[in-house]
Amino acid sequence: MSDIRETVRTLLAEGRGGVLEWVARDHGLKTLEVAKLLPDETRVIAEGGDTASVLDDRHTWGEVFLIIQSRGLVAEIVTEFPTYTIARDHFNFKGDTAFSGHLHVDAIQAVACLDRPFANRRSLSVVFFDREGESIFNVIVRRDAKRNLLSHQVEKFEALRSRLFS
Repeated sequence: MSDIRETVRTLLAEGRGGVLEWVARDHGLKTLEVAKLLPDETRVIAEGGDTASVLDDRHTWGEVFLIIQSRGLVAEIVTEFPTYTIARDHFNFKGDTAFSGHLHVDAIQAVACLDRPFANRRSLSVVFFDREGESIFNVIVRRDAKRNLLSHQVEKFEALRSRLFS
């Protein structure tokens, strides 16, 4: 298994890894394992911790690119991240957005802030991992019409990374 991890580590270091979930599937690893193989400067991962503190300011970012992958489905939603309340052991996402639903308060094993190239461009994402080490959803910093990262979201991302993972 260490040979597989070294192969994946090399792919990721060379920027040839692509979508982490696909790399994990193709190499028989969990997505969280693959995230941990990213170069140190591209990832910060917090295991356990307080999911609420990570979710708290998502709704202040403006419209984000939300990706949810599950068993062959890749759902891509451009929306403001909703606020939430906690009831019956769930974060209940609510508000006037395209995204609503429920997330069990104990569902998150780890959260990662990833700053890595994707499709030859800098990409910033906050990834929420479940107890099995698979991604539940990703919140991606959006781009403007010229394909540049939105500066106010970059600032929010960097503040989150500093606040939670320094």
